[in-house]
Amino acid sequence: MNFLDFKKAFEIYTSSRLKTDDMLNKVEEIRLKMNKLRVDFTMPPCYSIHITPYWLLGFVEGDGSFFTRNNFALSFNLAQSSKDIKLMEAIRDYFNNLASSLNNGAGLEGDAVLLSHKKSSNMTYLVINRLDYITQVLIPFFDGFYWQSKKKLDYQDWKIILKFRKLGLHYTDEGVKVLNSILSGMNNNRLTTSGSSLSVEERGILNSNITKLLEGPSNFEVKEDGRVFIKSLNKYYSNKANIRLELIKDNGGIIKSFASAADCAKYLKVSRMTVTQRLRKGKPFLFDAKHVSLKKSADIPL
Repeated sequence: MNFLDFKKAFEIYTSSRLKTDDMLNKVEEIRLKMNKLRVDFTMPPCYSIHITPYWLLGFVEGDGSFFTRNNFALSFNLAQSSKDIKLMEAIRDYFNNLASSLNNGAGLEGDAVLLSHKKSSNMTYLVINRLDYITQVLIPFFDGFYWQSKKKLDYQDWKIILKFRKLGLHYTDEGVKVLNSILSGMNNNRLTTSGSSLSVEERGILNSNITKLLEGPSNFEVKEDGRVFIKSLNKYYSNKANIRLELIKDNGGIIKSFASAADCAKYLKVSRMTVTQRLRKGKPFLFDAKHVSLKKSADIPL
């Protein structure tokens, strides 16, 4: 809408070499209704939202954020004024459709991409926290682009954090120290004069420490019974709420992996209790006219 008004004002201003008061007043009238001064958000009847991959990348490079939550869990978000809620809904739908196209509709879409609204700031946030979506959809999608801004550096550091989590290094003192150093140079702290950004020398030392840890042994050990032992903590990993499952063919092939019992229940279109019972019994059952079974995944918890 601002572009259309800008175009209208430009056409008025360039319609004649003679700049009359009437012409300038019309241009000023348009200006006073644009950008932050806009109160009318009615779109033209012919208007439609069309999201393309590189348009979305440009939007992410401008307004996207790669950051972590508790225990260095990955999170991605996009922020925009709630006045552009239709646009944010279109981006959410694009990400959901992307999940379907990359995974044959296997259930990664839907609640993996969330919209939230903050009334105090009149902002809308698109949030992606689910690790299965991040690893199977978001990262492969972003890896296929040629980035244009420093946001690429944030994205690369974000993926390094994921590698640390896969090795369980976020449970070690040295790993936590390196992860905090990475975060101290990301997003608003990158290339700033605030004093919190890393110098070239500091970043070089950090990269050396990153390489050293990633080339070292994993802090996880998967036992024969599938349990995961955290070496630095001298205890087994336990998080029943996030148990990972696999749907297995009768010949042993994996049909699909799930980040939780709830995701598995949604995919099979049964209750969570049914999933728990089938997992405990370990017996085959029919799904899509095929004999399948469920088992706990031996994947490392992230």
